[in-house]
Amino acid sequence: MSTNTLNLQVDASARLGMNHQIADQIEAMIKSGELLPAEKLPPEQVLASDLNVSRDVVRRAYAILKNSGFIESQKRDGWHVKSSDLL
Repeated sequence: MSTNTLNLQVDASARLGMNHQIADQIEAMIKSGELLPAEKLPPEQVLASDLNVSRDVVRRAYAILKNSGFIESQKRDGWHVKSSDLL
């Protein structure tokens, strides 16, 4: 298991894919208020390095969160938690 500055943990031996593990943990942080509206998320490459996973795993996790309406991409400024009025 690995951890990073967001205190995320991934377990490569778990049945749930690593991208879903990451997405589920970030979603929980958003719902609990630990991550605030408009707060910037780590860049894909940084989070991938912190968790010792491929960038594609993080990209898929962010896509899950985007498709679920929790985060949005801002051109030239990365990924951010969506404003609370949009959740």
